[in-house]
Amino acid sequence: MINNRRHLYSSTATLSILLISCWSLGARSLTASSIVDIKPAIDQELQDNHMDGTFDEFIIVTNSILQTTAFDGSHGVVPVDRRGIMEFNLAPTLSAAQLQSASFICYVEGTSTPPGLTQLSIDLFGYQGDGQITVGDAIATNAKIGQLTITAGFPGFGKHEVPLDTALVAGLLQNSNYFGIVTTMAVNQGGIVIGSRERSLNQQGTAGPPTLRLVFAVPEPASAGIVVGLGFVSCVAVSGRRRRIESRR
Repeated sequence: MINNRRHLYSSTATLSILLISCWSLGARSLTASSIVDIKPAIDQELQDNHMDGTFDEFIIVTNSILQTTAFDGSHGVVPVDRRGIMEFNLAPTLSAAQLQSASFICYVEGTSTPPGLTQLSIDLFGYQGDGQITVGDAIATNAKIGQLTITAGFPGFGKHEVPLDTALVAGLLQNSNYFGIVTTMAVNQGGIVIGSRERSLNQQGTAGPPTLRLVFAVPEPASAGIVVGLGFVSCVAVSGRRRRIESRR
């Protein structure tokens, strides 16, 4: 009898462990992630030549770069506020309600650094676009979605991925076919140059076009739940059978 009790206790413990294991498996979220990378459908530099808040000049992008800078003229530099504008076509994306995260990938190719600065930053603002860039897009700065901060000079060159505010991005994705990003810089804090949509990714991975990366939660097929359920029943059945066999010994 003592031997049978020992086997019975052992079988019960085994059953409990298997139940916990199967329950943990069944409790997992049956979702997968889908990553969608989108290059700009259109991009442009807009420039305020007098720092008066009116962006009155389109800078034709002929060298595959977008520059962000702002100087008020107090350091012997011509007053200018230059911003990068990008719009991304959302046609290939999934529902914004399933958005898990968002990020902005860019490649820094140049900087302008005033004396004494060791870091440079540009702010990223999101807006609902329309597939066309106008002067009004340069002041669409109500929703700050992220900030790119780099080391000044050559150490800051290359690829950077900036996490974006997921909630703000999800809201802007609603009811719009285009998602816009405006890059701005604080006055007299230098300048940052990134590759534009015309830039091809080089072999070293140090230069390329800007990219909006969206990560969505995608429900797995219902069959996955059936497999988990069968696994749970199988665990119980096997453990129960072992308990009966041990009890007979």
